[in-house]
Amino acid sequence: MKNFIDLSSYEKEMVLSWRNNIRIRNNMYSSNEITLENHLIFIDKLVGNKEKKYFLVEDLGVIYFNNIKNNRVEIGLYSNPRKYGVGSILMEKILSFDFDHFYLEVRESNKKAIELYHKYKFEEKMRKNIDGNEIICMELKNENRQF
Repeated sequence: MKNFIDLSSYEKEMVLSWRNNIRIRNNMYSSNEITLENHLIFIDKLVGNKEKKYFLVEDLGVIYFNNIKNNRVEIGLYSNPRKYGVGSILMEKILSFDFDHFYLEVRESNKKAIELYHKYKFEEKMRKNIDGNEIICMELKNENRQF
């Protein structure tokens, strides 16, 4: 695993190409393509940021943590678009971090992700609508972790 702030130029561009892949973009809040300039600015803003951590997991995908506070974290992941079936590996990397409470939001249309989250005992807590998209809010408390 490699922190985004330590990525080489090649790795930064590789991650950007994954994020801009239509299959990945369509499951994010913003499906707009990200420019290299904006991607590099985003990575620069991670330096010293105690509330956000992003990691490249080999050539498999990306895991990330946002709003890190009081042993609680919002998580996310996406895989290399050329890799299939790596969601469990990425989820186990996330859950290896010792937080008491994991929270995530996922588009209702992202059935494979929802299936993965249920496998790890995430529970639906509420739904909300963002820009016409049904969003499922899920959480996992430490005592319910399984892997």
